[in-house]
Formats: sequence, C-alpha cells, structure tokens
Amino acid sequence: MSEPAAPTLGFYGISYEVDLVACRERMLVRTAELALIDRGKLSGLSRIAEAAGVTRGAVYWHFKDKAALFHAMCDRATLPLDELFARACVSAPTEPLATLRELCVGALQRLAVDARTQVVFEVIFHKTELVDELADIATSNENNR
Repeated sequence: MSEPAAPTLGFYGISYEVDLVACRERMLVRTAELALIDRGKLSGLSRIAEAAGVTRGAVYWHFKDKAALFHAMCDRATLPLDELFARACVSAPTEPLATLRELCVGALQRLAVDARTQVVFEVIFHKTELVDELADIATSNENNR
C-alpha cells in the first residue's frame, strides 16, 4: 500500500493539497452537467464554481472565460476521437474501407460506453445554440475541419 502524498506548503508555510488536474476535471464535469440540466444554457462561472466546489478565482485560473470553459468541455470529449482519426490516417492510403470502418466503429463504441462523451455530445448537438459567446466555437470547429 502506498503512502499518501505529502501536503504542499503554500504561503506562510500553510499546508494545502491542490490537485489542479482533478480541480479542472471537476469543473468540466459540472459544466456539462449544468448545461444538460439547463437545456444547453451555459451557467454563469459563479454557479459552475459553486457546483464544482471551487472559487470563481479557481475557474479563472484554468479558463479565460465561459467560452474557453465550454471549448475545453467539448475538447475533453472529442480529443480521443481526433486521436483515433489521426491513427486511422496512417492506414487510410492502403486500406481505405477498413480505415473508414475502424473510424466509425471506434467512434460509436466510445460513444456507447463513455458516459462523459454522451453527456457532452448531447449538450453540443441537442441542447446548445452556439450563439453569443459560443458562436466563435462553432466557427473555429468548422475552420479546423
């Protein structure tokens, strides 16, 4: 059994344990959950912070604004699919149909078993209108394709 990690010392020698990755992950999870509950309306950063159990300052530490938070939430679900696509591009010239099948099956399998991806995709495709501060996300995603 491993020993617990020693706490980090902050200002004035005050002990605190901060896991930035877990904190960021919690914010992204709560953002998706709140967007699903609120029918795609992206909650204010204060509400997201409260739901994630962090301060607004912590949200701003990780994300410039609400749009950056939404973009990170989308990336979290789509990056594994982009990696699958990149791997498939290597075999595409020699086996195009097999590559297409691999991409389709891989994407559907991921969507079928990964609840996090399901929630984010439901928010993106069925709950959210990409207008106002989120309009830039739709434009950037179209330009990247």
